[in-house]
Amino acid sequence: MQATRSTGSCSEAIGADSIQACHTTENFQPAVYVKQYYEYLGDENLAILKFLWRQFQRCPEDADMLDFGCGPTIYQFIAAAPTVRTIHVADSLVTNFEAIQDWMAGKPDVFSWREYIRETLVLEDPAAVSSADIRKREQLIKQKIARFLHCNLGGYPPIDGVAKASYDVLMANYCLEFLPAHIDFEAGMSEILSLLRPGGRFIFQFLRRTPDYPVGDHRFLCRQIDEDDFLRILPKCGFLSPTIEYEIVEAEAGLQRPYESFVMMAASKA
Repeated sequence: MQATRSTGSCSEAIGADSIQACHTTENFQPAVYVKQYYEYLGDENLAILKFLWRQFQRCPEDADMLDFGCGPTIYQFIAAAPTVRTIHVADSLVTNFEAIQDWMAGKPDVFSWREYIRETLVLEDPAAVSSADIRKREQLIKQKIARFLHCNLGGYPPIDGVAKASYDVLMANYCLEFLPAHIDFEAGMSEILSLLRPGGRFIFQFLRRTPDYPVGDHRFLCRQIDEDDFLRILPKCGFLSPTIEYEIVEAEAGLQRPYESFVMMAASKA
């Protein structure tokens, strides 16, 4: 499916730093984002890798997985690749697909995720991790990524041409807080969660009570959501309360993050 760019506008510059507040993603720069938030593999990103590794240890084999709002990253596929059958990635920006496709093609000057792969492989097996092991996982991820789909956060349906209950694993990392303000949050989430099959696992992360999120010279406006929003919504959408789990990760000191904390969460559908 051909993906298209979102459109929209930015407000006037905020303060002396000239960072602009954006209501849409048209000014999102994938390379800037990756460098800003993933170049340093510190405590925050290690916590994410550990959380994903634990989650995919419990996912059914041969699962079909959708990453909704994939962004320009591949760290979320490292632990998934040995377990799932296929990975479909969905986003509203062609440039995010291009970042992933450039990595898949081994183009020069793209961000190397090998440090992230190494850390995940160490979690899987503490034995020495070789360069060959890392290359093997890279190839496995590339083999499992099967489709690039255009998604519409807050749209009905969220992905054109994809039926409800199409996936066994639904992932959404740092995109749900950008659900447009005119969309009822519970209704928007219900549409997205309808893509998951009964018995499927929803794995997601979001910024906690954060009003905006800077990437380079642009600041993207967020809904100020927290774990309580999902503890309320998920059971209404057919998720089993005993299966809901979450971790709150505090922003790492010294990194000058725009958020105080983020949440990693997962739940199983009845």
